[in-house]
Amino acid sequence: MHARQLTNLIIAATPLCASAAIAGPPMVTDDTGTAAPGVLEIIVYAAGESRDAGESVQGPALDLAYGLSDTVEVSLTIPRQRAKDAGEASVTGWGEAIAGVKWRFHEGANTAIAVAPSLSIPLSRSSTIFGLVEDTTVFSVPLLASIALGRWEFTGNVGYSISSSSLDAISVATSAGYSLTPDFRLLAEVWGVDFVDDGASEGFLNWRLGMEWGLTKRVTLLAAYGGGVWTQLDEVDELNEDYFIGFQYALGN
Repeated sequence: MHARQLTNLIIAATPLCASAAIAGPPMVTDDTGTAAPGVLEIIVYAAGESRDAGESVQGPALDLAYGLSDTVEVSLTIPRQRAKDAGEASVTGWGEAIAGVKWRFHEGANTAIAVAPSLSIPLSRSSTIFGLVEDTTVFSVPLLASIALGRWEFTGNVGYSISSSSLDAISVATSAGYSLTPDFRLLAEVWGVDFVDDGASEGFLNWRLGMEWGLTKRVTLLAAYGGGVWTQLDEVDELNEDYFIGFQYALGN
């Protein structure tokens, strides 16, 4: 599988949504939390990954989430992207926009369940012409669940992505977070994607460790680092390492 194609399909199958809760950026696992009504959460970030087949970097990238009600938010991700296949020159341009909505339809004392459908489309025709992103639209529907136990919070995702390129995907992710202080959390997760093409499957499983540090009431530092656990992909497409670093700002009451 072409390195840029693989990266773009992974991004579309596992969209990141802005949230101040314990999961979400800098992790792949999305949380059940939503932005408060009338509050705009802004994340400015850079994220990258490397494989023997090449490397890809998103940044500067903008991730927005706006609370429509106590249980519903809308989100939009707009990234610049640079990709370089092994032995080739790098290509830079606009990546893929991801627009989504999250609805938390169940909330108990310590548990919550939400659904977060999203649509991923190329931002620029020139990016598809030069091979930076695939000329593919992806619709994803993940189900999110979380449970809080004291300072711990556990979150799980399972979703299905339908691609216009016929390469659909099943995504799974689970994360754990521990609050050392009210402003500092440690995060860990395992996440994976299984691409389904004409009955055949091609999957992988990755890990990521991260942190969330509230610098002020409105500004939070987000950072994570990860790598591969297991893969059915070609050896050159196996993830060597990935990273995420960004700042989140909450605008509104």
